[in-house]
Amino acid sequence: MRDNNTTILKTIEYIEANLKNNIRLDDIAKEVGYSKYHLNRIFAESTGQTIHKYIQGRHLSESARKLISSDMHIVDIAQDSGYTSQQSFTLAFRQFYQCTPQVYRVFHQSNINRNRMNMSKNVRNIGKVTIPFVCRGRLAA
Repeated sequence: MRDNNTTILKTIEYIEANLKNNIRLDDIAKEVGYSKYHLNRIFAESTGQTIHKYIQGRHLSESARKLISSDMHIVDIAQDSGYTSQQSFTLAFRQFYQCTPQVYRVFHQSNINRNRMNMSKNVRNIGKVTIPFVCRGRLAA
């Protein structure tokens, strides 16, 4: 019997390496050598979430990164993340982060600009700590 931790790590490595592709549970299971049902069960037991939820969370975290690091339109970020519409993306994003992609982008971009201004003012600002944005309880990167 294989070590579940090794299997979980192989599963996550596969997902990370293929995040930009359409990842199917069947393909992951084949890669790690388990049935998709058994793999999903041990993944959920080890991580507290299904493989599908993990992949969705990774897509949304990549989307959040794009929202604050690029000027891409939200609809383009939604399509890059595999969503068929901006509405379905916004719904999933809101469920995950408890705020819309637009609110997330505006807050983080203004926070980045504020930090840049504070850093350029004088050396006394070096000791200040940036408090991460929390959308209704969930830490927003």
